[in-house]
Amino acid sequence: MTSLRAALAVDPSNGELITAQTLLQDAITELDSLVADTRRHVAAVDAVPSAQAGMAIDFSVRDTYNSLTSLTVFDAKGQEVALTYYFQKAGNDTWNVFGTANGTTVSGSDVAPQPIATLTFSANGASLLAPTDPITFNVPASVNAAGAQTMAITGITLDLSNASQFGSSFGVTDMSQDGFSAGQLTSITVEANGIISARYSNGMSRSAGQIEIATFRNPQGLQPIGDNGWARTFASGDPVVGVPGDGNLGVLQAGALEESNVDITGELVNMITAQRIYQANAQSIKTIDQVMQTIVNLR
Repeated sequence: MTSLRAALAVDPSNGELITAQTLLQDAITELDSLVADTRRHVAAVDAVPSAQAGMAIDFSVRDTYNSLTSLTVFDAKGQEVALTYYFQKAGNDTWNVFGTANGTTVSGSDVAPQPIATLTFSANGASLLAPTDPITFNVPASVNAAGAQTMAITGITLDLSNASQFGSSFGVTDMSQDGFSAGQLTSITVEANGIISARYSNGMSRSAGQIEIATFRNPQGLQPIGDNGWARTFASGDPVVGVPGDGNLGVLQAGALEESNVDITGELVNMITAQRIYQANAQSIKTIDQVMQTIVNLR
């Protein structure tokens, strides 16, 4: 005879006995409820737009954009402006580029930023299909990290022609800008061609001018006027003016001390010889004077 054994348990709420079948049914019901909640949660997550789908960007929320990079530019006063570019995937092979200057939106408004450019890449990501020309935009006035009111910068050109899109982490391989901060003159150098270059404390160098030199047909005909100055004469002819290195004009040697071309040793020997000759002549005169004095005394 077959017997059926049923596990029993006591319901703590009312003290009644409950069977294993009832427990199993309750567990299945809870499991079904949990699966339904999980499905609703997954559906809700799928319904939320992501940065890759071109959702509205919020610069303070990292999940609304994919990558960013920053550099420092300078306004007309040489004040620093922190310019940040945000890259947001808008679709297949398409990216939106947003910008902020010291936290202020470059295009659009802080509430509704607009991209300054939309990049479209080829299917293999090796080349940029659009835009084909550099992007031009304006930077609004803002307040920098030092608390200074920076000026608006117009006509900034952003060249992204060498950008590419590959299956790797975001990275910037080359970024440069041609602005500079205020600087003080630190040094001056003179090149062999006479160009005077001024260097400043901000690392910049500028040409301040070029030295002009002249030559004469007959340099020996120049008239000395004192203080190492010479004046043109009819004998010297008119000056031929040019810059160092042109024609038969020489070049300049900056930072060098011109030494004398006189043989100091030879001149010193000649001076000693002349002194000895003078002394010998003086002794001869003295001897002749003594002889003459003796002859006079003999009378």
